[in-house]
Amino acid sequence: MNSVAAYGARITAIGSYVPEQAMTNADLERLVETSDEWIVQRTGMRERRISAPDQFTSDLCIEAARDLAARSGKSLADVDLVLVATTTPDLSFPSTAALVQHALGIPTTAGAFDLSAACAGFVYALHMARGMIASGLHRKVLVFGAETLSKITDYTDRTTCVLFGDGAGAVLVERTEEGEPNRLLASRLWSDGSGGTHIYRTTGLQGRLNGTELRDSRCIVQNGKEVFRWALRTIPDNVLELLEEERQVSGGKAGTVTGSAGVAELLASGGAAGSAGSGGAAGTKGDAGGAEFIASVGVAGTAGTAGGTGSAGSVESVGIAGTEGDVKVTEAAASDGTAGTSGGAGSTGIAESVGIAESASTRSVGDRAGADEPDDAAGAPSASGAAGTGAARMAAQVDWFIPHSANLRMIEPICEKLGFPLERTLYSLEYFGNTSAATIPLAMDMAVRDKRVKEGDRLLLYGFGAGLVQAGMLLEW
Repeated sequence: MNSVAAYGARITAIGSYVPEQAMTNADLERLVETSDEWIVQRTGMRERRISAPDQFTSDLCIEAARDLAARSGKSLADVDLVLVATTTPDLSFPSTAALVQHALGIPTTAGAFDLSAACAGFVYALHMARGMIASGLHRKVLVFGAETLSKITDYTDRTTCVLFGDGAGAVLVERTEEGEPNRLLASRLWSDGSGGTHIYRTTGLQGRLNGTELRDSRCIVQNGKEVFRWALRTIPDNVLELLEEERQVSGGKAGTVTGSAGVAELLASGGAAGSAGSGGAAGTKGDAGGAEFIASVGVAGTAGTAGGTGSAGSVESVGIAGTEGDVKVTEAAASDGTAGTSGGAGSTGIAESVGIAESASTRSVGDRAGADEPDDAAGAPSASGAAGTGAARMAAQVDWFIPHSANLRMIEPICEKLGFPLERTLYSLEYFGNTSAATIPLAMDMAVRDKRVKEGDRLLLYGFGAGLVQAGMLLEW
């Protein structure tokens, strides 16, 4: 529930990590029939990171946690719960969380488990951490969103290999002290298992879903058009539902923990939300801050164009495809070394497969202004329905929107339907691609590092993906 709880919670530290090897669009041109221009126009992506053959999701989590501890000065010795949101665990069991607990020297008295909610995984894990702390069961929870999607990506499949990358983000969620305001203001989960056949990946155990025979490729299979329509049809309304719940609970007051036992009504701070001032500098890269992030995670090249591109933010595609196992780029190149060109029927096929074809938005980003939209763009639901109400409510309650993103062409119409400026929306896709559960924490950390996100800012995190599932959280930084 969002109304009453024993304890408040807040994020007290953040860290991130991406592997050293970058795969550029030019690299992909040498593997499959595609082009840098096509990928940028249709997805907004320029690079993605690839884990080493002996580097797995737990390794990325460990490095992200070390980054968190080094930057914040926080000790992990008293963490009492470790949560890892991932679709690419090192092993089916033991859990990746248990491996991380051991490697970081977290006491054996701490709990540890993995959480599988695909692209919504990180927000699901934050929701879980919030509940664990609010109930009084835990005080200090280490939450990860991490993936090594390159290990399950088929680099001969041009419809999916342009999308995915590897990375990890970590946050420390702690109980607030008496008199401190609760900072995790509201959260909600949604699920619709009837849409499970739209995105799935078989493991050899189950061959049917909802009465439908599954393609047992051990790769993620998706119906991109259906996922896009589901997302655009449901996300704006669900976002407004979450914001309305928080507004009613808060009554415009900042919540504090009161009473000798620390029992509190968690009244979210709806009154002081989302000032234009705090969002005024949105879209700038942050100069030294952006460079600092690029240097710390080892991103090749520049931090991107200032202004309309905003901070790169979360991008999780709803169509993770690939082969199971350790696929090396060199092996993929050997199997299909043809340099590709864009256009023709092939491009149309890619657009339909990855579900990026239906943006009704005319909004452009940076130097991608004027990019042609795919032929079936007219098939998208109207992006104007909730714009009036959404714009007012979002402006009143949200400084920064951090959605999960299949690609830039999904973010645009969602923002348009909500009436929320793209320059105040954070996404990490440009240089990291789709990192599934890691996209939202990577986006958030980039904005924290370059000082666009400031203390007191209100962030709306929103994940969605296979299940079908969605998760939203409104928090104060």
